[in-house]
Amino acid sequence: PVGVAHVPADTSEQGWSVRVEEALVRRASSTRFQIQSFDRSQVEAGQLRDARLSVARRALERVEPHTVILMNDGEITTILADLLAETEIRATVITNSTRVFDKLAHSSSIQLISTGGELRRPYPALVGWLAEAAVNELRADNLFLEPATISPEFKLCCANIAEAPMLQAMMRTSRRITVLCDQFRFDAGSGTQIGPIEAVSTLITDAGTPASARLSIRERGVEVIT
Repeated sequence: PVGVAHVPADTSEQGWSVRVEEALVRRASSTRFQIQSFDRSQVEAGQLRDARLSVARRALERVEPHTVILMNDGEITTILADLLAETEIRATVITNSTRVFDKLAHSSSIQLISTGGELRRPYPALVGWLAEAAVNELRADNLFLEPATISPEFKLCCANIAEAPMLQAMMRTSRRITVLCDQFRFDAGSGTQIGPIEAVSTLITDAGTPASARLSIRERGVEVIT
């Protein structure tokens, strides 16, 4: 049966949405149909978690035993550290992230090195000249770099301008650069540029990243893994 549900007026968008749902449920109660509602924000949050976990798992596959790894602070790098702590992979991890450090602090197979530096709250990352000087004296086999965004021009960007020199120092000191980036980081707004995508060896992303973006990055000589 088809009918019209009367929806009371409401000045707020949220109130209007709630009243629409209530009116539809009342209408459905007199029919054989059922209405199932969902919270879109919860669905999107779940998609984001799945995307980040997918990227982190792929990154774990690229961690080679007995190598020196650099990791900056980020949501994906923190998940990667959590996964790495559950393995028996023997490696050296250098990080400016307090979150990554905490995840690996009790791992018996990981030699863990902090860059030191200044903690500028609320960002859980060590930055400043002391941290940069430490990184400049080190050499890493692979940098797992999580940018805040990748711009439409395929520039790597960070959200915290104070962290930019630190990330650039990490990029200079690493033999390989592996960028970890979920689909939601592409064209997600501006930030402080830290380098072009062409400086990257490998991009690990999830299957939701637009095919056109993946193709454009491959055409720039970067290995793309999903």
